[in-house]
Amino acid sequence: MEGNKADYIDVGKYSIKIDDFLAYRFCCGDQETIKCTKDNKCCCRVFFVDTTAKKVNRILDILDLISEFCPHLKDGDEYLNPFEENEDKRYSLDTKENDYCAFSYFDKNAALRCGIHSAALKINADPFFYKPLTCGIWPVAIFKEENGREVVSLGVGPKGVCLKKKSKIDNRIDLGLMRILKLLLGKDMQKLIDVLSDKHYTNKE
Repeated sequence: MEGNKADYIDVGKYSIKIDDFLAYRFCCGDQETIKCTKDNKCCCRVFFVDTTAKKVNRILDILDLISEFCPHLKDGDEYLNPFEENEDKRYSLDTKENDYCAFSYFDKNAALRCGIHSAALKINADPFFYKPLTCGIWPVAIFKEENGREVVSLGVGPKGVCLKKKSKIDNRIDLGLMRILKLLLGKDMQKLIDVLSDKHYTNKE
C-alpha cells in the first residue's frame, strides 16, 4: 500500500478497511480490563449499544444465569428491565448509575466483565450468539456511509487500551482480530482469506 490511502477489501455487503487491521493488534486480558476502567475508555461505558428483538429474547432466556453475575439486575424476586424499545423496533441497553452497561460487573480482581458473556461461557455456549453485535465484534466497528456502504474498521479513537499499535507495520492481521472478522463475516470469511493471500497479507500463525 502506498502513502496513507486507505485500502478496502469488499466482502459481501462489507468493505473492510484493511489498513486498520494491519496496523494494530488486539489485547484484552485482565490487565487491560482493569486499566480501561481507570482510563474511562472501556467499551462498556463509552458507547451506546442497541440490538435486535431476537438478541433481546436470547438474553432473556439466560437472564437467571446472568443475574448470578449481575445481581443488580434483580429487585427482590423481580427483574429490572435492562432494555428500552426504540422507534425502529430495536432495543437499547440501559446503563447503571455509574454509566456502565447494565450487564457489566467487576470480578474479585476488579476486572470489568460482561454478564452476558460470562453466563454464556458457564453453559458452554458461544457468547456471540447472545451478545449484541456491537459488543460481540468489539473492537471492530461498522460504519454506514451515505452511499449505503458498510465499512468495517477499528475506529481506534477511544480504543487505546485494548488495541496496541504495532511498532512496525507488517502484512499480517492479528489472530484475535481475524477471529472477530470470522464472527462477522461467517461463510464469507473464506473470500477475505483468499484476497488476503493474493495480496500477501496472510497471517501464517
